[in-house]
Amino acid sequence: QHQLFAICILRQFFRTDLRGIVAILEDSTDLRRVLGLQHVPHYSTLSYAEKRLFKGGLLAPAQSRGVVSAQQGLAAETK
Repeated sequence: QHQLFAICILRQFFRTDLRGIVAILEDSTDLRRVLGLQHVPHYSTLSYAEKRLFKGGLLAPAQSRGVVSAQQGLAAETK
């Protein structure tokens, strides 16, 4: 599970989609070694993992956090 979490973080860092991070991992033996991956997970596995992590509140898309806080700030200023 911790490996899937780390891959989700890397995906956000590289600003790529699920298939993109899979391709990066397939090309990078160093990343696979550091993460302790014997094989690269299928992109659908990463998709399910992200859904579980977002649902639990462990991860939140950076874009939505910024939008929500900006909207709350504007609403507070207009009152």
